[in-house]
Amino acid sequence: MSLMVIVPIFILGILIIGGAALMATNQSDPYTSELAFVEYSENSEVEGSVVPASCHSNPKSSHFVGDCTCSITWSACTPASLPGCSRTISWNTNLNPVYTARLWRGAVQVAVGSSGSIGPVAIPAPSQLYIVKRPDGVPICSRAVPGPPAPTVNLTAVPNPQDAFQSITLTWDVDGASNCIPSGGAADWTGYADPDWNVLDSRAVIPPNDTTYGLTCTGPGGGPVTGSVVVDVNPPDVTFGAAPAHIGPVGSVPDTSVLSWTIDGATNCTASAVPFDATWNGPLAFVNGTPDSQSVTPLSTTNYTLTCTGPGSPPATSRTVQVRMPSGTLSASSCTVADFASSCISNVNWSSVNFLGVPEVIQNDSTIPLISNAPNGSDTRGVSPSDFTFTLDDLGSTFEIVRNPTVTCNVNSVWAGNVCWPRPEINIVTEDAIRRSYTTDVVVEVNADYPTVCTMDDGGLAPHVFNHAAAAGFVSHVVTTRQLTATQIITVSCEHAAYPTVNDSEQARIEVIPTFEEV
Repeated sequence: MSLMVIVPIFILGILIIGGAALMATNQSDPYTSELAFVEYSENSEVEGSVVPASCHSNPKSSHFVGDCTCSITWSACTPASLPGCSRTISWNTNLNPVYTARLWRGAVQVAVGSSGSIGPVAIPAPSQLYIVKRPDGVPICSRAVPGPPAPTVNLTAVPNPQDAFQSITLTWDVDGASNCIPSGGAADWTGYADPDWNVLDSRAVIPPNDTTYGLTCTGPGGGPVTGSVVVDVNPPDVTFGAAPAHIGPVGSVPDTSVLSWTIDGATNCTASAVPFDATWNGPLAFVNGTPDSQSVTPLSTTNYTLTCTGPGSPPATSRTVQVRMPSGTLSASSCTVADFASSCISNVNWSSVNFLGVPEVIQNDSTIPLISNAPNGSDTRGVSPSDFTFTLDDLGSTFEIVRNPTVTCNVNSVWAGNVCWPRPEINIVTEDAIRRSYTTDVVVEVNADYPTVCTMDDGGLAPHVFNHAAAAGFVSHVVTTRQLTATQIITVSCEHAAYPTVNDSEQARIEVIPTFEEV
C-alpha cells in the first residue's frame, strides 16, 4: 500500500493540501468550481493526475483527462423495416448527483437526470436536435439524432446476359421507401406497381434489347434513390451446316448438298453465296428455334453465308459453310509438225483440287497412253493433227477438262498417212505463142520427194498423164500438146501417188496466132 504524503503545494493558483486541493474559478458559480486531487506514491512520483471533481465515480477509481465528457447516444431505428423511425435516446454526463442535468428536445425539456434514456420516440427526417443542459440552462452537449435513413435500393437480374426474346427475373431489395417508380425496358416493367416495394420481391420481364432497368424510390428519409442493373441481350444464335460438304457436278454421286440451319433470337436473316447462287440469295424465311433446310447444286466450290440480325449486341451473327467441288487446270501447248515427220512436242501441265476420286490425265480420249494419275504435274507429249486431245478426268465424279492444242503441218504441207507431206512444187515452161493448128512442147518441172502422178490438161478430150518418181529437187518432164486452134490455158496438176490429198497445180497461157494465106 502506498504511503500518502500530504504536502501543501501551490500549482497554478491551486492550493494542494495532502491529497486534494480546491480551485475556485468563479466563487459565485459553483458549477465552474472544480475540485481536484493528486495522488503520490512513496517515492513521491505522481501516480494520478488532476481531474475535475464533476467526473464522479463510485467506487472511486483513477481518472484521466477526457474521461468525463457528456454523451448522447441512440439506438437503431425500430421497426427495422421503415418508413417510420423510432429510437431510444440515452445520455450520460457523469455529473455529481447534486447537480442534476436536463435533457431537451429542441426547446422542450423531456427528461431530468445526470444520465438515463427515453423512448422509443419517433424521430422525424432528417434529424432532431437533443441537448443536455445544466439546471441553469447552460448546454453541456448536444447531438442531432438522425431520423429515418434514405431508402436503399438494390436491383439484380438473372440470367444476365440472356438470349433475345427470353425472360429474365428482376429481383429487388428495397428498404425505407414509401414510393418507387420502375424505369427502362418495356411495359412489363415500367407499367408494374408493387403494393409494397419494401418487401423483397421479383418479376419476370423480357428485355427488348440491351437494357438498363432502374428502380427509383423515395421515403420518409429522403430520396430519390435509384438502383439499376444493365441487362445484356445475346446476339442471334445461328447454327449452319452443309451435308455433304464435298460433291461433284450434276450426274455425280453426290451432286447436291443440303444446307441446314437453326436460328434463335433473330428478327431478320439474309442468304448470300460466293460465287453467286440464285437459289441462296436474299431474305430468308425462318422461325426462331425451328430447324430448316434447303438443297443447293453449285457449279463450283461455293461459300454459303447466313447472316441474322436481332435485338442483341452485337446485333448481327454471320455463319459461312463451304461446299467443295472438283476443280482443276489443264494446258497443252500448240506446235507444228515438220515436213515428212509424224509428230511435234506439246508441253502438258495439270492440277486437280477437291477431286472425289483419282485424277486421270489421258491423251486422245484413251487410257492408252495414260499420262498420269498424279493430282498435279507436267509432261511433254508427241502430238499430231490426228492425235492432239488431252483430258483431265475425276474418276469419282463427272468432272473433266478437255484441251485441244493447235497441231498443224507447215504451210504448203498436208497431213496424210500420219505424215506431213509437202505439196509438190510445179513450174511450167512453154512458148508464149504458136501458129494455129500447131503443137508445142511443154516442159513441166516437178519437185516432190515422193512418187507423184501428174496430168496436163490442154483442153483436149483427155489429159496427158505422166509419173514423177521421188527425187530431191526439180525434175523436168516434157509433154507435147495437141494441135491448138485457139489461145489455151494449160493446167498441170500433180498429186501424191498414195495420198491424193497431197497435191498442187499450176497454169500457163499459150497464145495461138491465126494463119493467113496469100491470094
